[in-house]
Amino acid sequence: MGNDSGFDLRYGQPSYSQFQITQDGRQVFSEPADDWAIPPYQNQTTRSPTLFLGQAADERDDAPRRMFQGASVSLTCLPGWGSHGLGMTQIRLGTSVGLPAPLENSFIQLSPTFEPTFVRWKGPEPFPNTLYSASLGCTFFKILNERWTTMACVIPRWCSDGKETQSSVRCTLVGGMIWNKSPQWQFRFGVVYNNRSDWYNVIPYGGLIWMPNNDWKYELMLPMLRVLRRCHYFQTVLPGQDGATHWGYAGIGFGGGTWAFQSVNNHSDVANYTEYNVVVGLESERKRRNAWKAEFGYVFGRSMNFERSTMHDFHINSSLVLRVTLSI
Repeated sequence: MGNDSGFDLRYGQPSYSQFQITQDGRQVFSEPADDWAIPPYQNQTTRSPTLFLGQAADERDDAPRRMFQGASVSLTCLPGWGSHGLGMTQIRLGTSVGLPAPLENSFIQLSPTFEPTFVRWKGPEPFPNTLYSASLGCTFFKILNERWTTMACVIPRWCSDGKETQSSVRCTLVGGMIWNKSPQWQFRFGVVYNNRSDWYNVIPYGGLIWMPNNDWKYELMLPMLRVLRRCHYFQTVLPGQDGATHWGYAGIGFGGGTWAFQSVNNHSDVANYTEYNVVVGLESERKRRNAWKAEFGYVFGRSMNFERSTMHDFHINSSLVLRVTLSI
């Protein structure tokens, strides 16, 4: 449901292809190998592999360099069933700003997010009806050569019921490498530190992406594995979809969230939520204009544990999940 890191690892996660980075289906970086762009912060007279923020390759010579990379809004709904059902409705607002970095072939992306989550808990013990999360992700990308890219991310975040301040501010760390073995094969190696007290505290981030042809893509990545198939049909039947690429997909993964809150008798505690999920969906991928994603799935293995044991851990019933995301 929620995501501890603020760096969206499960849904709308940034995807890296050779010299291209997209986020929520919208291109935020494009760099063809045969014709490098010259960013505004460097005075160069020779061509060299440097980043060009937020521009398509066919527009880079005349278009102004943009700091604003785009914004997105996502709505996630889990109804929650039974005597131990946990219903959750989450709205995620985010935006991205690209900044030049002092090092050649690199840039910095700032990604603030805000996520209110409305909770409906049917169990025997009380739990807050509203939870909040706000973060500011600062991600540094650097292309080392035509094969290797490195990435490091620091995400300070505030997660609370709006009343509790103790332990409400935490920091997530993400680090990794991307190896573009070929246009068809890409490998990622990384780790995520979520600053939690359970097994979700440190998790691997990585795997492989294999695109054998233009119609199939296999994202065998942790913590979300997906198989995608290009859907040519939707490009012709959906209005205003010229230039968009549509992908149908199925996936399986896990996720969670963390919030500080006031427990029974006004005691301070921290709730750690974990879930597993299987989903199917359709996403529209564009270079510069609007992109969208809709997915439907089933969440299971749900649990809520408490760091200071002021409440008994929740064992939560499975549920369906519906998520819709729009990016501009």
